[in-house]
Amino acid sequence: MKIDAELYRAAFKQYAEWNKTKMLDRAYLASKLTPQELWQTYVGMWKFASKLSPTGASEQQQKRKVADIEFYYQRIQQFEAWRRQHGTGT
Repeated sequence: MKIDAELYRAAFKQYAEWNKTKMLDRAYLASKLTPQELWQTYVGMWKFASKLSPTGASEQQQKRKVADIEFYYQRIQQFEAWRRQHGTGT
């Protein structure tokens, strides 16, 4: 499917103008809001974002993390045994 380049450019230009207007509007409103209103806006966004995020690691993720940690310590023990055997002090 071929994209109409002229239409794409026009749409992109309109989006850029809309985005610029939106940013100017945000800057204008930010200077008009009190610190308390800004804080309430931040808290509202945080609550919304926390509802979307997962509550924690799944059981499979927890098992994988424990397995990774056990593997890491096993490799450290092997390294320490090799270091003691070869007598390096680092």
